[in-house]
Amino acid sequence: MLQVAAGVRSFTGIACAGALTTDLLEIYPASAAALPTGWALHHALPTAANTLTVVANVPVVSVAANFAIPVVVYAVNR
Repeated sequence: MLQVAAGVRSFTGIACAGALTTDLLEIYPASAAALPTGWALHHALPTAANTLTVVANVPVVSVAANFAIPVVVYAVNR
């Protein structure tokens, strides 16, 4: 099985209804159990209307693995 090295990764094209390109965003896991062990969410950047890039620190994960992490996103400049 192939592995991806641990470290900071960007996940692009994340849908987020209501996000604007001018927003300053805060991102948090929806619950303590929602975040897999070893993961850390750093920040979310709006890339287009209703679309984010999320930057996270990830442990070594297998390429075939899929993760869905429920999060809450707050726009702090509205």
